[in-house]
Amino acid sequence: MEALSNGCKKLRKLNLSYCNEVSDRGLGYIGRLEELSDLEMRALHKITGVGLEAVAVGCKRLADLDMKHCEKVGDSGFWALAYYSKNLRQINLSYCGISDMALCMVMGNLSRLQEAKLVHLSNCTVEGVELALRACCVRIKKVKLFAPLRFMLSSEILEILHARGCIIRWD
Repeated sequence: MEALSNGCKKLRKLNLSYCNEVSDRGLGYIGRLEELSDLEMRALHKITGVGLEAVAVGCKRLADLDMKHCEKVGDSGFWALAYYSKNLRQINLSYCGISDMALCMVMGNLSRLQEAKLVHLSNCTVEGVELALRACCVRIKKVKLFAPLRFMLSSEILEILHARGCIIRWD
């Protein structure tokens, strides 16, 4: 990761998915890639909020982040994402350990967010997901949710999203 960050300063897209040895230290080096706009890091089981924070702080141009199955990332990493990653347009948080509060922060603070995948958020309640959707319903264009939520979310939030032209996919 150090060699990559030193030798590829203009790198814009990077896929680290399923690279079992990538750790917070490695993401610290990735955080040096100031031009990075698209990062896939699915199932990186060694990373925590520390690694995500390094990416959020350093990669100011990040527009697309896929971190499906990054279960060990705690809320501190998501708070950093909500605070620093103002250019994010697409995010996949499916199967992450994000809490209601952090989800609301992410969905509410990312003012350019247009697409979110929020499937199997085991630390989130139905109420937390609904609050997060309310926090972004003005700008979100596409959202993917866990299928059983179709019957648990209020008809009001579903109607609001639909009226604003948001496409809801159920998984």
